[in-house]
Amino acid sequence: MPGKKPEQSGSTHTKQSGSALDPAQPLKVANSYLAAKRRTAATTF
Repeated sequence: MPGKKPEQSGSTHTKQSGSALDPAQPLKVANSYLAAKRRTAATTF
């Protein structure tokens, strides 16, 4: 049963990012997030 807890806690994350369907989805999300952050930082300075 101990192995069930981390899986469940991560299941909400995978469901949210849709990584359950597409393994590369989290990477895309992170990349777009970083790109947006960089863009806002570029416009700020």
